[in-house]
Amino acid sequence: MRIAVSLIVAIASAATIATGGRTARADTTPSQAKLRLMATDPLAVRGLAFHPGERVSVVLRLSTDATWTQRTTASQAGVFNVVFSGARAGHCTGITVRATGRAGSAAVFHRIPLPACMID
Repeated sequence: MRIAVSLIVAIASAATIATGGRTARADTTPSQAKLRLMATDPLAVRGLAFHPGERVSVVLRLSTDATWTQRTTASQAGVFNVVFSGARAGHCTGITVRATGRAGSAAVFHRIPLPACMID
């Protein structure tokens, strides 16, 4: 029995050392804002982990040098959806979306064209 308890203590100690002594604190650690590409025709993005009710400016830039800007408000869950109705992006189109909130949240999504699309 002592061997089993010693083994459990050793495993727990090793796990603590391996994680650098960090513990998970979901309630005190703020999530980092993120952007997800939802569609490309028309181009749509979803923002996650923004401050609740935060006003957000979302800028879309395509590799074709076309640029769109929209403003939105994050929900109480910190989520927003934006559709750029005039923007379409194929697999050879580079996409950069930057979302900046008034309360300090910020996120960037970047997609480069596929290697087969690159011109020598």
